[in-house]
Formats: sequence, structure tokens, C-alpha cells
Amino acid sequence: MSGGDSWRFRAVIFFSLLLAWAAAALLRAVWLAGPRSAEYIAQGEKMARFHGTLPAMRGRILDRAGRTLVWSERYFDLYLTLPEGMTPEDETFDAVRKTVKDLKIPEAGTGTPMLLKRDLAPAELLALEPVVKNNRAFRIESRVERIAVSNPAARSRLGTVKRENGELVGASGLEAEFDARLRGRPGRFEVMLDRRRNWIAGSWKLLEEPAPGEDVRLDVTLETLMRRPAGEEAEQ
Repeated sequence: MSGGDSWRFRAVIFFSLLLAWAAAALLRAVWLAGPRSAEYIAQGEKMARFHGTLPAMRGRILDRAGRTLVWSERYFDLYLTLPEGMTPEDETFDAVRKTVKDLKIPEAGTGTPMLLKRDLAPAELLALEPVVKNNRAFRIESRVERIAVSNPAARSRLGTVKRENGELVGASGLEAEFDARLRGRPGRFEVMLDRRRNWIAGSWKLLEEPAPGEDVRLDVTLETLMRRPAGEEAEQ
């Protein structure tokens, strides 16, 4: 076979394959746009839609006089996620450094979320929000901590909590005894995701607001808890 014939033969093969691919693509497009188009659209939306929960604020524990013995406080932490080896170099990083004092941003990413600072001050939180809004490498996450009076004897009777699926639940003491009332009801939200599973701006929708837990008022005072044996507390 001469060089010209060989070239023409390869051209025929190429265009034949191209026409076959175009025909297959056309058939698929017709199929997707046909009777099952609504089904495929619904499946695509389902894959792009994410449903999450919003933890409810846990109720307080009060003594007989109405003094707060246990309560919840919300804190905000700053995280950074960069692909492994990537260097933080755009103007957002400089703005974050100027906003949060004594902040050391890692020289390169690790591919996993890195905690940059815990317990952001209110002024830092307000200043950071517009700075990191359009940079998905940064993320501000809220965290709820359970706080109790400082007396060791009272604290041991009040008990502790543990975190399950992002929610604080009673683990011991009065926290466990009255857990069902203190926990409240989580809220629900919906958001659309892009192909990389990132939230699409403006798509977040609240489906159900979280209902805070009840306050539990004991029939004993703090002073009694400080000296009373465990297991003898009562609730009104």
C-alpha cells in the first residue's frame, strides 16, 4: 500500500469512528431528552442535594434558687484545607494574617482540614466573615461546649456530656438523668453541592429550626450539691 493510500485508509477509519461516536452521542441525547428525561433530572438533583442537621442548644441546669449550674457556650474555630503540597499564596491569606493576630498559616497544605485558631474573638469573627466568604480553603466552624460551676463536688454530681454525631448528650450524673429534656430537637437544612461536593453559594435552605432543650430546675441549692452524696438530687 502506497503512502497516499495508507493516509486515505487511516482517514476513512478515523472518520468512520468519529461518525459512530457522534451517532452514539446523538442516540444518548435523544434518550435522555425522551420519556426518561424527568427521571434523570430528578436523579441529578438528588445527587446534588445535601441534607444536614443543626444541633439544638442544650438546656441549662438550675438550682432551687434559680442559679445556673450548667450551661452551654458557643465558640468558633478557623480551619484551612489545601491540597497536599499546595502553597497558600493569594491575597486572602494576607488578609487573614492581618485580621487574626499571632496566626501562623502552614507553609503547605496537607489535604486535610488544619486548625488555625480556636475560640475566635467576636471582632475576629466579624472581620473574617467577608474575607473568607469567597475562599473555600478557609472554613469557620461553630463548636458548643458545656460549662459547669467550678466546685468539684458539685460538678461530679451534675455529670458530664459526650459528643455523638455532632450533638452533646448526657454521659453521667444529672446530665444523663435529664438528658431527654435537656437535649431539645435538632433542626434540618438543605443545600446544593457542586461537582466537587462543595456548597453552592445562595442554595442553603432552612427546613426546620432547632428547638432548644428545656431548663431543668432542681429542688436543692448549689450549697447542698457541694456536700450532698451523689444520687440524692431531686428535680421539680
